[in-house]
Amino acid sequence: MIKLEAKNTALPKLKATQAELEDTQAELEASQAELEALQSKLETLQSRLKASQTELQTTQTELATSQTELQTTKTELEISQKQVVQLKKQLQKLTRLQAKTTIDLSHPSPTNETMRFPAWILLPMRIFLGLTFIYAGIQKLTDPQFFNPAMPGYIANQIKGMAHGSPLHNFLIDVALPHAVFFGWTTALGEIAIGLGTYAGFLFRPAAFFGLILSLTFFLSASWNTYPYFFGSDIVFVFCWLTMILSGPLNTGLPSIDHWLVDQMVPGGHTRQKLPLVLQLYILLVVAGTPQQSSYTAGISLFRTNPLLQGHQHKPKTSEMTRRGILKDWAASAAAVASITLLGIPLRIFGNDPNASIPDTSANTASSTSTISTPSPTNTPNTASPTITPNTAPHTSITPLPVRPVAVGQSIAPVSAVPINSSVNFIIASSQDDAILIHLPNDTFVAYDATCTHAGCTVKYQQNTHILTCPCHDSQFDPIHNGRVLQGPAVAPLTPLSIHVESTGAIKLKSTPS
Repeated sequence: MIKLEAKNTALPKLKATQAELEDTQAELEASQAELEALQSKLETLQSRLKASQTELQTTQTELATSQTELQTTKTELEISQKQVVQLKKQLQKLTRLQAKTTIDLSHPSPTNETMRFPAWILLPMRIFLGLTFIYAGIQKLTDPQFFNPAMPGYIANQIKGMAHGSPLHNFLIDVALPHAVFFGWTTALGEIAIGLGTYAGFLFRPAAFFGLILSLTFFLSASWNTYPYFFGSDIVFVFCWLTMILSGPLNTGLPSIDHWLVDQMVPGGHTRQKLPLVLQLYILLVVAGTPQQSSYTAGISLFRTNPLLQGHQHKPKTSEMTRRGILKDWAASAAAVASITLLGIPLRIFGNDPNASIPDTSANTASSTSTISTPSPTNTPNTASPTITPNTAPHTSITPLPVRPVAVGQSIAPVSAVPINSSVNFIIASSQDDAILIHLPNDTFVAYDATCTHAGCTVKYQQNTHILTCPCHDSQFDPIHNGRVLQGPAVAPLTPLSIHVESTGAIKLKSTPS
């Protein structure tokens, strides 16, 4: 009974323990389910981790590739930066050169070959042209023959000589010859003005233009008969002046007044005022065609308020040495001009006249002791072959004959007025060329166009040598043998004229070259 009671007492405890055990087992099952769920999540996370690791490895590979590319790009960037730095330095250098070109135009830096070359390359030509034209004008003004009608070097005689065979023949004979003194003064003063303008750089391009026109005129007249053409200097002057026109005053090695005036009118290339059209055209004449290193290459707009575009570098006023250098250059240049002038004028006035060494024996007079000829009706052919006349007349004195125009069929002179070894000058009426009738020592008559075939001067007959001589360049011609050249620089013979000796004793002009 006691055991039964003890069992009855332990039974509730056993049920309670069993209930707890069931609860614990349920909890264990729940925990196991949770564990399985967690394990499933863990497996999922592990799968994700593996995928992330794979992605990470891919990303690392891409990162490595990007780092390599970045390093290459960085290297290229460094190279580009170095190139940019070099380009900046070159740009700065070019900018400095642009700013300094105008200032140092006459004093280029010894280390700057680019600026020195164009600035000095035309210097010899500018000096030569300026001094030559100044001297040419002074020489004409101091020449005692140039304005003296009684002298062979008279300007009118030179114009007639230059008109021979010239394309400007009609202009020279119809316009220039009647106003010879005016054209002489214009030429002389014009040459001086052109020379001074070229040398000083004032109205440089207009001076060069008129120098070209003057040289071209001389080429078409004084040098037109020169053969070959390159023996004459005027064609060379034409192209020298053309070079000066194309270059302008800013690139010829010496300071120029044009340059200074433009800098005063438009300082730094900028102006807020509208310049008059005349000043704009003047500036255009100065700066047109200037190379890029010049500070005046901004350009000009004749239709805007501001005539100069932006970008002009103003000439800095920081160097007194530059001004002193310019003043020294001008002083040396002025001294050179003065020296040449002071030396040239006395030499020209008091020196020997180049024409004085050749006696003027072509006057239309004859020796009072010469023998005259009795005419015979013999024609002189176009080849200027001699016409023989017998010597039967006694000695007599001869009255001088005036120089006059003679047309075809008219009498040049009577036989009695042209003794042996003498000459008579006349003018061909159709061409206004000087001509000469000669009674040779062999008692024959010949006539020639007296215009020298070299430069158009009038030849003279020399009684002592029996030849025709040019007083300008000493060319010599043989009147006995169709005017052939005995001594240059002439290369072409004189033009013979056909004459006819009438039975009355008159020597007539039969025909002239067409």
